[in-house]
Amino acid sequence: MKIPRVITPERQQRSDPTGRWVGIAGGVVLVASAFLPWAYSFAALDGMTLVGYPSPLQYCGMVLGLLVAGLIVCSRLIKPRGKIRVGWVRGAKAAATGALVYIAIIILSIAVELGGLINVVYGGWLALLGAALAFAGTRLMIMDQPPTLSQAQIRPTLEILLIAVVMGAALFATAFALNIDDGGAFVSFAAFLGAFVAVLFRVGAMGFLSGVSQRHRKVLILAAFVVAFLFPFTQGGSDANMSIATHSGLAVASGVVVGMVWWRLRRVCAR
Repeated sequence: MKIPRVITPERQQRSDPTGRWVGIAGGVVLVASAFLPWAYSFAALDGMTLVGYPSPLQYCGMVLGLLVAGLIVCSRLIKPRGKIRVGWVRGAKAAATGALVYIAIIILSIAVELGGLINVVYGGWLALLGAALAFAGTRLMIMDQPPTLSQAQIRPTLEILLIAVVMGAALFATAFALNIDDGGAFVSFAAFLGAFVAVLFRVGAMGFLSGVSQRHRKVLILAAFVVAFLFPFTQGGSDANMSIATHSGLAVASGVVVGMVWWRLRRVCAR
């Protein structure tokens, strides 16, 4: 038995303007909810009980809300230049889906750690409403053309700086995740990272980064070794974290070496 599609291209043609406004509204609601309490007790996750003082995980929800609203706005204001296209709508859809999954994990974690959904307060439910609106709105939007950012180039100095920023961000995110003691908070942050990376893929940023990496391979290799060297110093010196850091550093170094050998063999076989 074939299941009928709820959101058809014809319906998207009719509802695209409405979907954009609903998606933007959902993103704004999600951002606003970060300044409200999500949990009844400070013991849940990373202490999301204060008004006006978002916790780190609430900031993550805020980022996803900003991505949804911002990407939808950019899809209307920024037009493609030549052959270079950005997947604005694709990224907004990924951000909205990731936000809904992320907030659902947050609410489930609060319920598990505090003993029931009654411990999720109004800010958490408002965040879920915002994520649901963002998801529903982006489903109603017409999908844009595949991104072509892999063909884009900027100044070499800016590309090298971008590599440094990306590697630094990866180091910070990994260090932050491994220093999280609460299981629910760790899973929630991992879900946020997954959603953020999915957005990068959908807008085409990962294709651009791939091109930058190929043009500055030596810089990338050096940055990878620097990150592997600095990583143990971010883990507070505990035996468990230092063991993880050591194995991670070896894995990074091995991956770089394997990548270098593979690239060299590919060049030789292509001759």
